[in-house]
Amino acid sequence: MKKILLYGDSNLWGYRDGKRIEDKYQWANMLSDYLGSNYKVIQEGLPGRVAGNIDKEKPFKNGKDIFDAVFRACSPLDYVVIALGTNDLSFEYNRTSKEIYDDLMWYKERANEIYLDLKFKERFFKEFPKFIYVLPGNFDYENDAKDFFDKERENERQKLIKLFKDNYKDTYIELNNIDLVKGDGMHYSVEGQKQVFDIVKKYFDVEK
Repeated sequence: MKKILLYGDSNLWGYRDGKRIEDKYQWANMLSDYLGSNYKVIQEGLPGRVAGNIDKEKPFKNGKDIFDAVFRACSPLDYVVIALGTNDLSFEYNRTSKEIYDDLMWYKERANEIYLDLKFKERFFKEFPKFIYVLPGNFDYENDAKDFFDKERENERQKLIKLFKDNYKDTYIELNNIDLVKGDGMHYSVEGQKQVFDIVKKYFDVEK
């Protein structure tokens, strides 16, 4: 059985209107159902999670702080999917594309450091897991999400995508034109979750 760790924020968790949408409408669970019994999908999403260690008031939101523990606890792994960066783009943190890119790259570097620990490698892994980055999707900065994002924040999102195009040689996934929750403008609707699933599923091998 192959194991996939999905590590992300509220759009992985399934946030909508202050609640969590039904399991069957979360793209992580749709992926699990699609892949079937030959795969185990571990959904590790948290609303508000950021890629960097930048939240001083609520450190539990810092993605780096618990990644070591999660990575080790879920091992051995065949895939690690990092779906972070949207919160980092918001006014609250106001991070540049380069800062977010560097924070995202940390996850693969840190996982490799753990993997290269000889005892850990011999006990848990046959080979280093494949890393996939799901990049921050679109948000409605002109209307529903204008309290969190603006055109400049969208420009940073586009710069982040370009940094991946120019520098990252492995797998990353762009999300654009994803349907959003009305009146929210940053979280994926039920249709949006389905859109993400339809995009992400193409990156995994499955016999049908």
